[in-house]
Amino acid sequence: MNRQAWIVGLCLSTAAVLSGCYSQDRQAEAAPGSPPPPAARAEAPSAPAGMVRSSVAFPTGQKQSSAFMIDRVAPAEVAVGQVFDSTITVTNISSVPFGAVQLVDHCGPTYQLVSAEPKPAAAEEGVTRWDLGRIEPGESKSVTLRSSASAVGSLRNCLSLDYEAHACVAVNVVQPKLEIAVEAPAEVLQCDPINVRYTVVNRGTGVARNVTIQQALPEGLVTAEGGKKTVEARIDSLDPNAPKAFGVALRAQATGQFSHEVAAAADGGLKSQARAATVVRKPVLKITKSGPQTVYAGRPVTYEIVLANTGDGVARDTVLRDALPAGAKVAAATPAAAIAPDAATWNVGALAPGESRRFSITLVTANQGALRNSADARAFCAEAVSAAAQTQVRGIAAVLLEVVDEADPIQIGDIETYTVVVTNQGSAAETNIRIVCTLEDTMQFVSATGVTAGTASGRTVTFAPLAELAPKAKAVWKLQVKALKPGDVRFKTSMTTEQLTRPVEETEATNFYE
Repeated sequence: MNRQAWIVGLCLSTAAVLSGCYSQDRQAEAAPGSPPPPAARAEAPSAPAGMVRSSVAFPTGQKQSSAFMIDRVAPAEVAVGQVFDSTITVTNISSVPFGAVQLVDHCGPTYQLVSAEPKPAAAEEGVTRWDLGRIEPGESKSVTLRSSASAVGSLRNCLSLDYEAHACVAVNVVQPKLEIAVEAPAEVLQCDPINVRYTVVNRGTGVARNVTIQQALPEGLVTAEGGKKTVEARIDSLDPNAPKAFGVALRAQATGQFSHEVAAAADGGLKSQARAATVVRKPVLKITKSGPQTVYAGRPVTYEIVLANTGDGVARDTVLRDALPAGAKVAAATPAAAIAPDAATWNVGALAPGESRRFSITLVTANQGALRNSADARAFCAEAVSAAAQTQVRGIAAVLLEVVDEADPIQIGDIETYTVVVTNQGSAAETNIRIVCTLEDTMQFVSATGVTAGTASGRTVTFAPLAELAPKAKAVWKLQVKALKPGDVRFKTSMTTEQLTRPVEETEATNFYE
């Protein structure tokens, strides 16, 4: 606060005469000891007829650098002892208010104040004061005077102002307030990216400056790009209620629950924290396969497959594939599968944690030996698994013994030919085949031919062993006898092999006649 007290004021003159005409262009003489007029006066507006108006910019005399404009309107000429009216107007021409404004009138010895509106606050010899109070920018306040002159000459009034100048400097006081938020998926599979979004907003007033956002990633989490352990961002300035957001993709190196604890800070000690959590899960496939240990060639063999998810995450897009061994064909699949020349495939879809499903496939093969059937399963975010079962495919020898006579009946003395045929109807070779023929006393051995040589001893004809008879193959022996006696005779054949535990016997009946 600064109180201005200026004595150099507006000096106005009024000529006081007793009689006769007073020339308006007569220069008034300055009263002895009166202050000099201002160096520069503002151009005064026109005054009513018979009145003069004087204006001055106070305190500098220049309107552009002054605080007030003081105007006085008074008669140009009055008679001695004549009461006359005058008006003083004070106008605030600045852009700021002024307080405790006092108008001071310094009067000459011949000036007498009769009355004033408003009344003066103080009146001393030669000095009168009015309290005008607070004057706002552009506001005017006036004082109306009734005065008279006690002698001929010039009535000189010098006006000045006292006031309090308030040097007011406005400082905008603000209070920024940070608020950080973090959004993250509640649950993901380990193979999924963890998309985290950070949003920071200034909920206060004024700009928050040098905003930093930081998250130290817990063990097992890194950024998807670059594998960093920290997420950081910087914002130079953050206006009120103008949120800014950014996102980052994280990658989980393990399963479990991970916390996203993010902190924001700015100049002035501003701080904010937020937290979110993500559970990382993973499916784990388990497969088992079972089947018979042995099977005969050409017979169906069924394998059972059990596929389970022992992990804690859903196994999405699960596919089970059963590879077909060479030479094997699919006879059936449960549930129905897509069959290709080399595999049977099931599109299992989603397999929930703890869920298991059963599948079966039935194969047929003519190949003997080890039949190995393997299956593998795959799913999103799960490691592939496989299982196999092996079955020994065996062949079986199934021999057929046939004995026929070429002529029936036959006359005594003629030769009868018996044909012995052994057929391997099975899928495995028959080995060490032995043929023994027994003759009755009504017939006599003549000869023996075939795949092996025959030897007669008494009424028994024995053929040398046949080492091997392949599947679907035949072996033929022929034996000739001479009919000796009439009657219903029998030609008996016995066969043994390494695969048979008991002999196979066949008897052919022939009628011998005279």
